[in-house]
Amino acid sequence: MVKLIKFLLEISNVGIKLMGKFLFYISFLTFTYCFVFNVVYLNNNSVSFAKTIHTKEVVSYGACAITNMNEKQAQHLALQQARARAVEKALGIEIISKSIVTNGNLILDFIKTYSKGIIINEKQTWLPLKQYQADISKPPIPEYHVRINAEVYCPQKRIPPLGLNAKLNNYILHSACKKCENYMEIQVLSRAKILIFNIRSDDIVVKIYPCNNKDHILFPKKVLKLNYTAINLPGNQIDFEAMMICAVDLSYLNDTYFDCDEEYKFSNFFNKYSIFSDYCEETILPYKIVSNF
Repeated sequence: MVKLIKFLLEISNVGIKLMGKFLFYISFLTFTYCFVFNVVYLNNNSVSFAKTIHTKEVVSYGACAITNMNEKQAQHLALQQARARAVEKALGIEIISKSIVTNGNLILDFIKTYSKGIIINEKQTWLPLKQYQADISKPPIPEYHVRINAEVYCPQKRIPPLGLNAKLNNYILHSACKKCENYMEIQVLSRAKILIFNIRSDDIVVKIYPCNNKDHILFPKKVLKLNYTAINLPGNQIDFEAMMICAVDLSYLNDTYFDCDEEYKFSNFFNKYSIFSDYCEETILPYKIVSNF
């Protein structure tokens, strides 16, 4: 009987040891998972929760008559007007009041609104073609109308002002001009790194800086001067584009969402950018490219 009791006690001790190791491994795995989830996922995607709170769904309209532009440019201009109105509507302001766009230069004002609110998703509905007639002495011209259902994220900055200053030396550029010197000057007063995107007139956004590790410039430093060349899109005599300069706070660990020179559709780009936009300070510099011929 005594031997049986000793045998049972030994089995119990072994069982306790095995159970202890099992519980230890379970606890260790649980702790590791929670740690990785909080450090990696929440740090880089915490804005996803904020986006559900600070995103507004709006409906807006744009219209453009074909004057001194081709059909695609008129369609793009109507779309840009609708987007600018969507951003303003989400923010509770109204600046873009002109109902029908007939001047391509207005697109420069539309593009500036993208630094105030971020359209992360949109559905375009093109309405029946209409006609625009300034007065009865002139023939009517085609007029495009578009409606967009947009999700607009209103950035909630999680960083103090970084002191970003940027400017272009020219705002009217000559296409493929070899003698022309076009450059931008950038300065940031706080610790940050720079990302530069080109918002093209064909509704595509391209990252143009940095393109490798050697290009990474950390601020604050003296004014950074970067040269660039402007080229009209095939078949266009005039294009309206913009440079989007973003200063990223160094506290943000991951901004590798964009590959250099890869083309992103407008809403796809801003959807990606919204992931870390709360850690950025940006400015948008619109300009016009004119053909030399």
